[in-house]
Amino acid sequence: MASLLGKAVELEYRHYHDELTEAYNERFLQRHTTGEAVLSLNLDNFRSLNDTLGKQAGDTILRQFCIRMQLLLQEDDLLFRMNGDEFLLVLEKADHLRLERLTHQLPLQMETPFWIGTEPAYISVSGGISARRTKETSLDAAVRRAGSAMKSAKQSGKDQVLVYETMPPDQHGTFTGRLAHDLQPSLYNNEFYLQYQPKVDAESGRMVGAEALLRWAHPAFGAVRPDVFLQTAEKTGRMYLIDRWVINEACSQLSELPEEARFPVAVNVSSFHQHADDLLFTIEKALERTKLEPALLEIELTEFTYQDSFSKLQEFLYALRNLGVSVALDDFGTGHASLTYVQELPLTTLKLDRSFIWKMDEDETHRRMVDHILSIASLFSLQVVAEGVETKEQWTMLQERGCGVLQGFYFSRPVSFPQLLDYKNEPPRHVYLPQ
Repeated sequence: MASLLGKAVELEYRHYHDELTEAYNERFLQRHTTGEAVLSLNLDNFRSLNDTLGKQAGDTILRQFCIRMQLLLQEDDLLFRMNGDEFLLVLEKADHLRLERLTHQLPLQMETPFWIGTEPAYISVSGGISARRTKETSLDAAVRRAGSAMKSAKQSGKDQVLVYETMPPDQHGTFTGRLAHDLQPSLYNNEFYLQYQPKVDAESGRMVGAEALLRWAHPAFGAVRPDVFLQTAEKTGRMYLIDRWVINEACSQLSELPEEARFPVAVNVSSFHQHADDLLFTIEKALERTKLEPALLEIELTEFTYQDSFSKLQEFLYALRNLGVSVALDDFGTGHASLTYVQELPLTTLKLDRSFIWKMDEDETHRRMVDHILSIASLFSLQVVAEGVETKEQWTMLQERGCGVLQGFYFSRPVSFPQLLDYKNEPPRHVYLPQ
């Protein structure tokens, strides 16, 4: 009798669970009627990864992904595998703040690599969240809305989670209002920190520099997406405080290394419109305090930064170059910069926008755009850094075109400073030199 009962329990478990990941399956979802919100998830570019690394590697990633998602669940939340690389989280309790928090936590949860044996693999996730409406007697409508938001997240760039507009109007603004209130004190409470994404030589794959990227571990919301808190900083006039903190922190960390072990570090700044003199003073004093060689610091600005104040930007950049600091134009090719602008600014580097890289292997127009930008850079003796390199094929095409420096998830996601030093000292992880 006991063995029959055990067999019945086992059969029921198999009936309602996915065999590979042990998450619940669609059969169980049809029986489940409770929950305040639904989160639809899809792994980005999983089919391509599966084709490249093989089904066994893909299965390993799916299992590891489910383990990571379990860490985000609260009591009575459920994880479902719908099909292939699509998953569903049913949240039993979910107020507005929790949903907002999940939109930032989930993409950041994917920044650490998945492991296939001893080899790291990187993959991002796109998602959509929908809150269940009061009069809805089942989850079906919320599941459809969440799926629609997930598709929008994939179509608008991937690696993000969007909330379907279902929350009551009186709850809007709570999250961003709290961020605005907490931003300035958080700079002094050790809640902000830097991660670094390596830049590698296109020929050897070895690290030749890094970009410093700001992160915020909020005590209530956890990891907040940079695009969210930087937008809040812009709107509340606190961008200079952030720029100042990043410059000082990056210089301090780099100066801790012996001189022979140091490498160039790029820092993004956005506040020169209102604080050009203050920024210049901050950079000068940071270099003086840390005794860092000015050429090791690179200041990055986007094309959009100077649309309405070109003469002011020109003056600011010449002052930087007089200090010996390098200057990079970020997201080149997406804004309104003309050949004249490139000619008149004292630049040292052009950063090729990732949107061109992602479409190179399938679109001749984008390949020609890349060739054109590389020709412009060569004409003015500028270095080119290609952002967003995610595949071996992209590396090959850029190398064949003479692009000198590459940056992207194919080589490494952003990592801590100690991890960056480990990366620098290790042999290249993806050495591929085309014949």
